[in-house]
Amino acid sequence: MDRRSLLARGTTAAVASVAGCLGVFDGENEQNDGGGESNGGSGPNDADRSEAGQYGLGDFGRWIPTAAGSEANPVTVIGMAPASLSAVDDTPLELGPGKRISDQPIAFPPAEDIDFVASASFGLNRPPTDAAGATLVLHGTLDPDAAAADLEAEGYERDTSVREFECYTDGRSAWGLGSETFVAARGPDSSVERLERSLAASVGDDSRLVEERDRFQRLATAQPAGDVVFAEHATGSVKPVLAPTAVDEVVAAGESFDVGAEETTITTTLVFSGAEAATEARLEGYVTDSGADPASVTTRLDGDVGEIELTRPTDELL
Repeated sequence: MDRRSLLARGTTAAVASVAGCLGVFDGENEQNDGGGESNGGSGPNDADRSEAGQYGLGDFGRWIPTAAGSEANPVTVIGMAPASLSAVDDTPLELGPGKRISDQPIAFPPAEDIDFVASASFGLNRPPTDAAGATLVLHGTLDPDAAAADLEAEGYERDTSVREFECYTDGRSAWGLGSETFVAARGPDSSVERLERSLAASVGDDSRLVEERDRFQRLATAQPAGDVVFAEHATGSVKPVLAPTAVDEVVAAGESFDVGAEETTITTTLVFSGAEAATEARLEGYVTDSGADPASVTTRLDGDVGEIELTRPTDELL
């Protein structure tokens, strides 16, 4: 199959730019860097998510402490479930999100051993803020000893231990290596401190950004889990990537891909500034801007949340 970016073949207007947002730790995007428990309140579908091998914003958001992006605008989260995708495509890490997110100083295990990998970026591709930076989480069947050797070969040194995690840093980025989860952090402040707060947030010992930002939490509750998930919250004059001009009132937006062997369901979730802004006309305008066939789209409204769903042949996306 053609290995073009899964996200770049989506139907929303700006999705083609999403895959490039994932290289938050690699060198070519350094100019932008200036800038357990269950799902931590992610909604009612936790059991269904674990059975399906899919994950959502709540799963990823538990690793993002409030302090990491309290002033950042926007906050962008992208994740994928390689183990689930490997049943459909034998090289899911070569898809758009995976190819960029796996470009790290450690060797990633085979896709079937990775439950999920997610990246959160703060203020990326916007005017830089003091809180700009990034967090990466890798969860699955991992080898922390091999990862430690990889980091040391790249010039990282062991710094400290936090809970079950051995922490390494090169002065710019910090990695925490656990038995089933690796976490990396980078920012203009202390990367080790940022990493420690991520580990604390994961077990509820520090506040989580997704829960502190009301509209972001609303998105985490409303957006379905998926094999690939994109989510973004923005404030003020900044708009989420998935919000074109026709829907200025959107303050948080996400897209979830439920990838099957034959068909893929794409669900776009839009959180509006209020229930009065969430109208059928705005959803219809969004569909028109996306270029999707209106006859193939289902739209729903629930208070301040709008949802757009369509199904496409999987071989058109991979």
